[in-house]
Amino acid sequence: MKKTLAALCAIMLCSTSAMAFDVMIDGIAYNRIPDSSAVVVTFTSLDADNYSGLAAVVIPAVVQVEGTDMSVVAIDDFAFYGSESITSVSIPSTVTRIGDRALAGCHNLQAITIAADNATFFTPEGSNAIIDARTSTLMAGCRATVITDDVDVIGPFAFSGCKGLTEVTIPASVCKIGYGAFEGTGIKSISLPANVNEIGYRVFAHCDSLTQISVAAGNTKYDSRSNCNAVIEKASGSIVATCKATTFPADIATIGYEAFAGCSALENVVIPSGITKINHYAFADCDSLTLADIPATVTFFGDRAFENCAALEKVYARLLTPENAEYGNLLTFKGVPVDTCLLIVPDDLIDLYKATKPWSDFMYVEGINQQDMQPGDVNLDGVVDIDDVNIVIAIILGKDQAEKYDRRAYITDDDQVDIDDVNAIIKIILDK
Repeated sequence: MKKTLAALCAIMLCSTSAMAFDVMIDGIAYNRIPDSSAVVVTFTSLDADNYSGLAAVVIPAVVQVEGTDMSVVAIDDFAFYGSESITSVSIPSTVTRIGDRALAGCHNLQAITIAADNATFFTPEGSNAIIDARTSTLMAGCRATVITDDVDVIGPFAFSGCKGLTEVTIPASVCKIGYGAFEGTGIKSISLPANVNEIGYRVFAHCDSLTQISVAAGNTKYDSRSNCNAVIEKASGSIVATCKATTFPADIATIGYEAFAGCSALENVVIPSGITKINHYAFADCDSLTLADIPATVTFFGDRAFENCAALEKVYARLLTPENAEYGNLLTFKGVPVDTCLLIVPDDLIDLYKATKPWSDFMYVEGINQQDMQPGDVNLDGVVDIDDVNIVIAIILGKDQAEKYDRRAYITDDDQVDIDDVNAIIKIILDK
């Protein structure tokens, strides 16, 4: 099942969506807080029609319910979630709580204001963002947000689902970026400043346009070595945040927790030799992934490492002792079409793979000669030589097609065949 953020929310809250709000006043839905004279702004539904047609949201400080004045003190979780029509939101001084993803998925939202006398939240002039004054946390933004140096933390899901956000500049003041902060946005590039020392999981999930990730040179915890378009944790050598253009630096051994999770634009991944650990949910929800190539060096597969990769057609497994690897709880390929996806393994180990979980779940297993599996052997003649170099050059010049050679012409892992692949094959030949 394709598990996008919207689907997750629907699953999590389907029982809640059946609950009616207490009252609708001037187009805004409210629920009463029991035993009080206060109300909370809530959603009209959790379907696509949440606040459908409402453009300018002006939340009052006080509403009258059955003849009684009630203070508006909070905005509920998912209150305006996914509204396509909302363009502006104005929040009064009485609001002291704003729930999780209250403005998430409001693609056309471009103006956020907060009453000047609100003691809990503020929005610097022109910033179009909600900042918690107590923690300097940017809680919610929109397509027109400017992150100011008042912000120390970009909170969880702060820009979640904001497809209209295509550019963002993170100021030097920011030290933490929360879980899913930019998930589902339209950003094309991002640069993390030197002070960032904590990054949540899935920060760039479903950012299909993102192709450039960099980290400031002075950052002591993270880097983006070798122009890899990823975030690498220095101490562990683990790749922790990625995009569709990510390449694997030669000196890393671990693909981190949820590192590629939700990378919807990723179609092929060739994991280089040297990677020993594919962590929990590392490639979960990569719903365009058709091919995964796993090297012999991998000894650990985290829980649901390839969960819901429903488009997978081929998995190359090069492990020589698959029975000795660690597999979490054996749900590595949960949600993968194992009844149609082809598993390709060393031909002398077919029976072993068929007897070893989770590989035994695959219905179709084919073998390939170990010699044929060596990197750089594009034409599968058992040797890496000038013939392989010529094939790659022909592909670059448009005289041949990479698809004919499966993924073997992608010697490096930048998802394109270019001069780097030629140089990589030459190096293999010279190193013999």
